[in-house]
This record gives sequence, structure tokens and C-alpha cells, in this order.
Amino acid sequence: MAARDEPAGESVNATIGRLDAERLRWRVVVEAWPAAQSYHGRLVFLPEAMPGQPAFESAPRQSGALLHGRTAEEIVIAAHELPEKHIRALLHSLA
Repeated sequence: MAARDEPAGESVNATIGRLDAERLRWRVVVEAWPAAQSYHGRLVFLPEAMPGQPAFESAPRQSGALLHGRTAEEIVIAAHELPEKHIRALLHSLA
């Protein structure tokens, strides 16, 4: 069975933090889903208005599958261990 690069069916989502960038606050969510004998995961960036700033619309951004592990919990742990500099660079690369 080929691994799925996109979630299909059940997935696990967990907020791992927030970043301020591009005049927005971004909620960073890791999404993990089963694929064959393992799990894959990606980061999803959800825009939120900065406190005291007018609402600014921006579309959510998501990476491809970049995390791999035996369980959804391993994916969430791996996402928490990513350096903020790496997460910020990924956000900008998805613009």
C-alpha cells in the first residue's frame, strides 16, 4: 500500500504554538494521519488578527507531509521539537 501524502479519513490535530509574522498572528497546528504502517504529519498555519490591529484576511497555509513516525503522538512530539526559526522559514516559503 502506498503512503498517503494528504490526510484521508481520521487525523489528529494539535496546536503547537503561535508566530507573529506578516502583520498577523499565525496559529501553528500539526496535523497527523495514518499511512500504511506509520503516520505522516504536516504543519498548518491559520491566520489570526494581531491584538489592536484591524482584521486582515489571509488564507491558511499548509506544508506537504514533512514529519513521519510510528504514531500520531510521535508526530506531535516531533513538531514540538522543531526550532521556531525552521517553522518561521516554512511559513514564509508557503506564501
